[in-house]
Amino acid sequence: MGVQFKRSEGNPDGKTLKDILPASTYNDWLIQKKRFLGNNRSIENKRPMFAAGKLYEAALKRSGLKSGAVVEEPVRKAAKANKVAITTPTYKLMVKDPGKLLKQFRESELNDVACMQATLELIEQRLPRVAANANAWATGNMSTISLGSISRRTSECTDALSHSEMGKQLGVGDINAQMRYAWVNMASDALKKNRSTIALLSIQNLTDPNGYLAALRAKGYTVIPPQ
Repeated sequence: MGVQFKRSEGNPDGKTLKDILPASTYNDWLIQKKRFLGNNRSIENKRPMFAAGKLYEAALKRSGLKSGAVVEEPVRKAAKANKVAITTPTYKLMVKDPGKLLKQFRESELNDVACMQATLELIEQRLPRVAANANAWATGNMSTISLGSISRRTSECTDALSHSEMGKQLGVGDINAQMRYAWVNMASDALKKNRSTIALLSIQNLTDPNGYLAALRAKGYTVIPPQ
């Protein structure tokens, strides 16, 4: 499945980024591509969403940053060393014919130009803000964290997939809600059973007014927000 999805990263009908992106967006892409990806010709054949993802990862790496749960590994190691049970909320998607679905995806258009534009704007104008957020998070200075541009990129790129035919068939638009529902229920059970419970969440989920902490508060829990 992983190899098949990798093949789906290319644009249908052999189109390139130059064929799909507006001229001004493509010029901005070329500037940032040269800056962070060098002479990478194959990426020109990828859909804007996937090309934007590669560019964003490269920009973070150049800035000494990385995406993902950097805290998760040491916490898991500590839990394992102290024989603390780890519970991971999951949400399973049942697909009857994944090969057929991926074939449809490869042949379909994906409205992901906005994902590329949001990524370029974040890199061009807000990359120092990302670094400032990382430093504020590391020192616990929550009041100075601003996630506007990052949240916009996440939203635009997620919407590109959820609004696609494959995304609709998979119910991608419901995944965030389903994951929040599963997490809140598991967290609630853990809080009832254990004297103390540690949970790992992204900063976006912690600070989102409609996120996980808000869901716990709605269930009657007293929540002290991160400060």
